[in-house]
Amino acid sequence: GYAALNNYFSAWACLFVAIAVLDKWGGEHDILTLRQLTRISPTLPYWWTLFWSCLVLLGSAADTIRLATTDYVLESCNFAVGLATLSLLISFFFVLSHYEFLDCAACRSWMTYGGWFEICWSVLVNILLISGLHDLTGAGAIASTVSGSGGKDPTSEDYVPGSNVYFATWAAFCSSIGVSIKWKEARAIKFARTGDTNVEEQADDGEVAADVMRMEEKSLDVEEAAATE
Repeated sequence: GYAALNNYFSAWACLFVAIAVLDKWGGEHDILTLRQLTRISPTLPYWWTLFWSCLVLLGSAADTIRLATTDYVLESCNFAVGLATLSLLISFFFVLSHYEFLDCAACRSWMTYGGWFEICWSVLVNILLISGLHDLTGAGAIASTVSGSGGKDPTSEDYVPGSNVYFATWAAFCSSIGVSIKWKEARAIKFARTGDTNVEEQADDGEVAADVMRMEEKSLDVEEAAATE
């Protein structure tokens, strides 16, 4: 058990260290960094975390289905797959909407970050993941343990295989809560940026109008000079 958990945490630590090194290298060479990738709004980092957590949850639950030997474990695996798939699609949608891959004139006002559409879906995901924590982390369910339980005999009624579902479910839930907490801040930033854009547009319109008036004045001067001659 100790050796297995040691390898487990070491593998995840290596992944996070590799990501941190790559991010630092990108910053030193003026290449895209994690901060630049997620600074569009305060909720975007949490949508990204939710996306990757659900991806791990989906993969781990789908892989554990083949190891399930009891109906209860199998049902919890199927529930985890469905929960992860739905949450994954929702998080991926909002990641794309932040980068305006799904931008359109008709839905620009409600699809972007800081809108009521975002907070409503965030609350829905919170409810889904609360249900997931209740059903998946219970005794005998797939997320009740990380290293597994019931001994090494897969035919035992108490056998539960080890998986990443436990940590992935909690990470997804915390990320979804983070979206809800940061939504108000994202809404304030959205209004500030919208106001700046309107001011710039008004300034541009004022400059265009001034140019038109100057051109009209010049044409009048030319006409008056021609009439005098």
